[in-house]
Amino acid sequence: MIATLLLCAVLHSQRITLSEPLPDVEVVDQTGHPHRFYSDLVKGKLVVVNAVYASCTNVCPQMERAFAQLQNALGDRLGRDVYLISISRDPAHDTPERLEEYGRRFGARPGWTFVTGRPEAIDRLLRVLTGDPARTGGHSTVAWIGNDANGTWLREYGAGEPARYIELLDAIK
Repeated sequence: MIATLLLCAVLHSQRITLSEPLPDVEVVDQTGHPHRFYSDLVKGKLVVVNAVYASCTNVCPQMERAFAQLQNALGDRLGRDVYLISISRDPAHDTPERLEEYGRRFGARPGWTFVTGRPEAIDRLLRVLTGDPARTGGHSTVAWIGNDANGTWLREYGAGEPARYIELLDAIK
């Protein structure tokens, strides 16, 4: 019965195949530390990823509030079993310092990483996830839930309820 319910939860999300593997581009987190996006932040992990920009006053704050609620619902699983990653769509303006302040606005804790980088690196990364380059305005509320260990990726409403995300994370684990 439980397995059937979990399968139904996954079926109501959109299972996706990435157009190519996530690029291992260099990114910088909100503390100024460099990372390789794939090898350091995603490889072998269970992640929830979104794309936002700090100056957005429309959908980005909604998505970040959803991530804030998710991090609270995850409790001690955050940064141990599940990782949240917010990619800046505006790498020209979203510096590590600006992303750190942005994260503070939403109460981000360890396990929730905000990344920016060279525009060409962020473009390449976002093109794999969204098909679009890094840019402000006109973006949708989408989150990607991935289990890199088994190659499962889902696309889900980016301002969803924490229980929904947890249900999907548990289903693809």
